[in-house]
Amino acid sequence: MEPAWRQQGRGRGRSQEAQVERSRPLQRERERPGTATGRGVRTKTGSTPEPPHGLAVQSKFEEIRKSNQAAAQRLVESHFSSSSDDEDDNSIDDGDHKEGKRGKILASAFTTYTDQTGGDATGLQRTGQYVSDLFQSGALTCLICIASVKRTQAVWSCSSCFSLFHLPCIQKWAKDSVFLVSSVTDEDFGQKQHPWPCPKCRAEYPPSATPNRYTCYCGKLQDPPADPWLVPHSCGSICQKELKPACGHTCLLLCHPEDEQVYTGSVEMFLKLCVSECAPCPRVSVQKCVCGREKAERPCASPRWTCQQVCLQCVSSSSLKLWRRCGSSDSSLPCTEEVQPCGDTCDRRLACLKHTCSMRCHRGSCETCRQEVEKECRCGRYRKQMPCHKEYLCDSKCPKTRNCQRHQCRRKCCPGNCPPCDQSCGRTLGCRNHKCPSVCHQGSCYPCPESVEVRCTCGSTVLVVPCGRERTTKPPRCKEACRCPPSCHHPTREAHRCHPGTCPPCKQPCLLPLPSCSHTCPQPCHDVVLVKSQQVHLAGPWEQPSEPAFVKKALPCPPCQVPLPTACFGEHEVSPVPCHRQGRFSCKRPCGRPLTCGNHSCSRECHLVNSNPCEVCEEGCSKPRPSGCPHSCPRPCHPGACPPCSQMIRQRCHCKISLLYVECTKLTAADEQTKEALSSCNNQCPKELSCGHRCKQVCHPGVCEETCQQKVKLRCPCKRIKKEVLCSLSPQFAVECDDICREQQKKVSQV
Repeated sequence: MEPAWRQQGRGRGRSQEAQVERSRPLQRERERPGTATGRGVRTKTGSTPEPPHGLAVQSKFEEIRKSNQAAAQRLVESHFSSSSDDEDDNSIDDGDHKEGKRGKILASAFTTYTDQTGGDATGLQRTGQYVSDLFQSGALTCLICIASVKRTQAVWSCSSCFSLFHLPCIQKWAKDSVFLVSSVTDEDFGQKQHPWPCPKCRAEYPPSATPNRYTCYCGKLQDPPADPWLVPHSCGSICQKELKPACGHTCLLLCHPEDEQVYTGSVEMFLKLCVSECAPCPRVSVQKCVCGREKAERPCASPRWTCQQVCLQCVSSSSLKLWRRCGSSDSSLPCTEEVQPCGDTCDRRLACLKHTCSMRCHRGSCETCRQEVEKECRCGRYRKQMPCHKEYLCDSKCPKTRNCQRHQCRRKCCPGNCPPCDQSCGRTLGCRNHKCPSVCHQGSCYPCPESVEVRCTCGSTVLVVPCGRERTTKPPRCKEACRCPPSCHHPTREAHRCHPGTCPPCKQPCLLPLPSCSHTCPQPCHDVVLVKSQQVHLAGPWEQPSEPAFVKKALPCPPCQVPLPTACFGEHEVSPVPCHRQGRFSCKRPCGRPLTCGNHSCSRECHLVNSNPCEVCEEGCSKPRPSGCPHSCPRPCHPGACPPCSQMIRQRCHCKISLLYVECTKLTAADEQTKEALSSCNNQCPKELSCGHRCKQVCHPGVCEETCQQKVKLRCPCKRIKKEVLCSLSPQFAVECDDICREQQKKVSQV
């Protein structure tokens, strides 16, 4: 039998033929005239016009819309799947959320009932507990495939034991059961209608009762949709089934599974009781009397009544006509007297049905037939003289194989109708815990009828599951507090619910006294901590590690972290320091203490002066120099004023011809007039005046004076008379020709 999760496409009670039928309209639509019927061949028909462009677009749109709706439906069904493998009960907060949701679903299923009782649901404690257990992971299991029943899968419920099975599983079970019975018992195979049994309670169903539809629990709705806020496989309507024992009322709960619970291998039905004390029924119905010979209309509240006829069982005075025990004569005697033997031969047929009793009429049964006859053995091979009442069985053993097809008959003197195999099957069942207790048989063994209790860690909560399912079923969620003793030094654990596996790590503060101070450890408990073990290097993949990857160890308390106010070495700040590092510290700032030079401060990191004195200043003197001095102080950094600068400054004179060397101190300490004198080479200025003569002044700064003292000669126009004057005054003087000059000019002109 395939498990339910492998039988895809068969949910909701539909077969694969139905899916094929749904696909045929699309195929017929593709095979319309005008479409391709072969490779590159088209058939043309004049009677069927091509559809307009708008209709083709509309049909394509409808096809896409239907495809999208089918995809959305598949997504919803997969989202609302209630497989036990998808549940996770490790988180308490998540468990509380699921518990609240489950409570809302149960409350909605009991709404109609509680409306009639004013909110009192005490009569539904067992029913509510059973329906709640169905939500537990692994609680609802198909006994055929031993797989969980999801809320989106088609199911069938037995009307006798109310167990749920996958619809494909029970259909295959019924078919296989009928086939096996027919192959063993029918001479004309398949002609008789054999019943098939329920896999759990063995209740028999005729072949016509083989389920072919998926309905809800109350049977009103076919293919109920998966609603996350309803009980799985429920339609959400009121049940309205008659209550048991019958009281004339119907069930007021919403569509729900029948209530059952298993104890020590037997099924005990917890039936739903009526809501309250019923008033006497006011209706009238036809009821039989006590003796059953008459009927009359009577009130339903008083069905017991007696008729007026005489009871035949109470008549003791009438006489009866009785036959003698040998049957030869009769007489009429009161029923209180005993019939006496008549003395004739008994002559009644003996048990062999061939001879008669030869004794006189007697009380009691006749003796066995002792006449000697020739008898044939049961298998027909041998004959022998022996008493009639004895059966003749020869010693030959039947070599045929019994109906189990595993063992030989080996019965003495077998006539050919070998009995069914009476040996125990002994094969291991699907649960892998028990062996088949049935007699040897063909085909698959029945599922294991045993049930196993899956308990929580403390044992307070029990979940009953089919045998074999306990390996994959998660323990039930328990609301009790965990009772495991603490594994650390604390007297009690933190309060948490009962859970499978090991308890979570203790998160209480350690509070153990620390060894080096008076404080206690504030860290979470570290008595049991998972630490990665040191793995030995393996030579290859064929070697297995000798130790687990993680081991539990008790870690020592960490150093004390209580802050204590402490000043740094240089007393720059007061900061909190962990207790385990108690003592002065370096604040990482520069020391800042003044050095012996008096000009700089210690640039080392904050330190103690007593054991580690400040550094010695190794920098050069950085004091400001006198104005105009470009040289630095030749001494290292020192206190007080710097000595006078004795270096020589090389500079050009004012006329830029000679290089002069002047002591820096003289130059920087002199006034402007002295600086001009120190910068002069004391030679005649080489500059040329505008008149063309050389400047007569000594080397000087700035522009030369234009008062030229050079003497120049001035002549008259005839060049006879000449005079000497200063060059600067020459523009103001003019030499004129005299009379002599004029006479000479006349003579020349005359000549």
